[in-house]
Amino acid sequence: MRFKYCPNCGDKGSVEAKDKTTYYCTSCKTNYWNNPKPATSIIFIKDDKILFSKRGLEPDIGRYELPGGFLEYGESAEECCVREIAEETGLVVSEDDLRLIAAYPSEYSEGISTLDILFIVTRWQGEPKADDDVAELEWKPISYIESDDFLRPYFGVID
Repeated sequence: MRFKYCPNCGDKGSVEAKDKTTYYCTSCKTNYWNNPKPATSIIFIKDDKILFSKRGLEPDIGRYELPGGFLEYGESAEECCVREIAEETGLVVSEDDLRLIAAYPSEYSEGISTLDILFIVTRWQGEPKADDDVAELEWKPISYIESDDFLRPYFGVID
């Protein structure tokens, strides 16, 4: 996390890092925490293949990952999945068809950690079409997760 200005008082250069998680403004005495940001990832399975999305934006443009994204304020993980699936793939999924399989820490980009909440889905409506920040969608063998082109580690939760 980098602060040029304090988000609370606006003083330039007043926010100091106490450690990797805790920051403190010496002007207004406000604490800030670099807590993990909750995000969802969705595994679509069809004919022993997984739907992968190719990033269309930085960070890591051109690399592959699972469709998903960050939770919005007040949103549940399931609501996030349904929204992100619609935005990135055009597919329609019911919250009832989502199955939670894991939650684990990850690093989105330097200094930004996430808590990735991983769901699996085998039922949906529509045909996938890349949209939003996704450059393309591809069905690939499950083993592609071990490829160097795959962006996010999943710590063996998909064995």
